[in-house]
Order: sequence, then structure tokens, then C-alpha cells
Amino acid sequence: MANDYKYRADPIGQLVPPETIEGPPTPEQLDAWTKRALGVQSVVALPVATDGEYRRSHLAAALVERGRAGAAPTLVAEEAAFALASTKTPLKVSLPSASAVVKAVGGDPETTAAAAIKSLQAEAAALIAAGVAYVQFNASAYDDLLSEDLGAKLATYAAWDHALISGIERPSNVRIGLRFGRNGAAPVWTASSAVETMFALPADRLLIDFGLDPKDFSVLSLVPAKADVVLGLIDNQCKTRQSTDGLLSAIDAAAKIIDGTRLALSPRGGFSAKNGVTWAQQRNALEQLVEAATSWWGFSL
Repeated sequence: MANDYKYRADPIGQLVPPETIEGPPTPEQLDAWTKRALGVQSVVALPVATDGEYRRSHLAAALVERGRAGAAPTLVAEEAAFALASTKTPLKVSLPSASAVVKAVGGDPETTAAAAIKSLQAEAAALIAAGVAYVQFNASAYDDLLSEDLGAKLATYAAWDHALISGIERPSNVRIGLRFGRNGAAPVWTASSAVETMFALPADRLLIDFGLDPKDFSVLSLVPAKADVVLGLIDNQCKTRQSTDGLLSAIDAAAKIIDGTRLALSPRGGFSAKNGVTWAQQRNALEQLVEAATSWWGFSL
């Protein structure tokens, strides 16, 4: 893989299925969707691909139950194995972070967190052993915290996610990403001790949503030197095609705060049919993702 596995054009995870059907898809349809998703990502020349997450269902609760029962990891067998066998592109798998699982599942927080961490670490280790090149943890629990009085809750969430990530062994060619989204069409990041705590978590890549019209990247000064940054700039709701020049200007602005060799580009989130996104619109957005990344970093994506 070129460019030290930087994955300059980085898909988030969820993809719109290639067709609309009534009722739940059959296993054969899921296989066909996964192949088409991997195929379109290969055609547009993404350097890393996802399986589209078509097989996911109630994942957070299932992870906690597996952790409590000490059950063997299942994601490789149920989801990743078929994708790994169906593409030569490095594969990325997205999972909820420990704090996100606790927020989704509820119950006694410490008990739930302990089960989630145990299960997530087992799943990540199995995925990496099977050949998955990139594991992304979605840290959605922090989204609302940033507009509240953080107090001890932030420290607790960060402690769970630190324990999760630091306990995952991986070779040098495997990346662990941590994704932070923000609510609203134009999220604003403000430098603070809370954000510094989040960015200090031991991930190789921080995926940060900056919205459709970012004006201030100064918060990137809080990113530790060990981490690369993936700028969430591509509209994942595909309402209009963005200006590629505008995207390049935004990367230029971010590169004034943090070395451009440590940056990459992604959509603002996964693509969802619930937002009215079509297969064709999704492909268009992925093409623009690669186009903008190639324009800024060259062909070593």
C-alpha cells in the first residue's frame, strides 16, 4: 500500500444498498450488496473499503451480551470473512466505541462498559488476525457531551475508550481510528480541555466531522503528534455536489494548523437511504472524495 497506509480518501462505513426491497434481505442479497459495494469502491479507486455494514443489527446490545457471556467473537465469521474474500482493497470495519455502547445499551455503566470493552477487544483482535487493515471506533457518545457541563462523565467515557484502544495489539500496517461527529449541519469545534482529552485517546487516526462550511480548524492544534486526522468534509446527505475547489481550500486551511502529510479526507458520516440518498448519489460523493484527495495529495492515496 502506498504512502504508509495514510488512506487519504477514507469512507466512513455505512453505505446505501444498491437496490430497494420490501422486507429483510436474504443472505444471498446481502452477499450481492456487499460485492457491489466493494466493487464500486474499487472502481472509484478508494484506497480502503468497507463492506457497507449491511449485516449489522442491534450490534451494541449484542456486543455487551457476548462480553458478559465470554462468547467468542463473531464479526469475522458473520460479516468480514465474505468481504475479505471478495476484494483486494484493504478492508475497514467500523464498530461502536465502549462509551457509545454504554450510552446505547444503558444498565449499570461500569458493568456494561466492562462487558463492552472485553467483547470489542476480542472482535477487533479477531478482525485484525483475519486480515482487516483498519478498525474504526465510532465515539458518538461524546457528541452531546460537548454542549453540556462535562464534569466527571467525560473523564469516565475517555477512561473506557482508552482502556478499549490501548488493549488492542496490532501490527504496524493496521490502523485504529476513532471517529468524532458533531450534531447539526455546521458543527463548530472550540478548543477546550474536554476536546484535548478526547483527542488524546490512543488512536492512530482521528476522524473529525467539520461540517459543510468549516471556517476554523484551530482545534487541530490539540491533536497529539502520534495521530493523523481525517477531515469530515464531504456531504454525506448528497444534496448537492460540493465545489472541489472549496474542499481543497478547506484542506489548505487545515494544513496551516497541522502538517498536511498527517491529513486525510472523508464524508461527514455514513450514507443512509433514510436521508434519501440514492446509490448513484453515493457513488458521486465517493468519486468526489477520491478526486479531491488525489488533487491535494497526488495519486499515492
